Amino acid sequence: MFTKATTNFGVFHLNIRSPAKNFYKLQDFVSISDKAPSCIAISETWLNSGSAIGEIQLQNDTFTHKPSSTRADGVGLYIQNCLNYNVCHDICMPSSNCESLWVKIKTNSSKFIYLGVIYRHPNHQFDDFEKD
Repeated sequence: MFTKATTNFGVFHLNIRSPAKNFYKLQDFVSISDKAPSCIAISETWLNSGSAIGEIQLQNDTFTHKPSSTRADGVGLYIQNCLNYNVCHDICMPSSNCESLWVKIKTNSSKFIYLGVIYRHPNHQFDDFEKD
């Protein structure tokens, strides 16, 4: 069952620079918003495969992320629980200059929204990123 949330789809992006350290800021933003975004894309998650994900969960959202291979990278998405989605493991950026995470979200009209969060590593040249 889909709710009105899929007809009023909204996305917010935040370079969070570690949700473990700045999660309270994200919670504050969500709590004061008139309408929570359908998806919140975050970059610089600083999460790896051993990170405690349970400590950065938003009440009405599911969190999915691509672990970082270094200390300061990584991307993630908070997706409202009422949305039906799949992570698209077959969609990725072919470059070592960036990280990306893509999902396919089903809408009320049986159409799909593809949503991605891309983070370009700051120590790589933009021209190289643009070519990829």
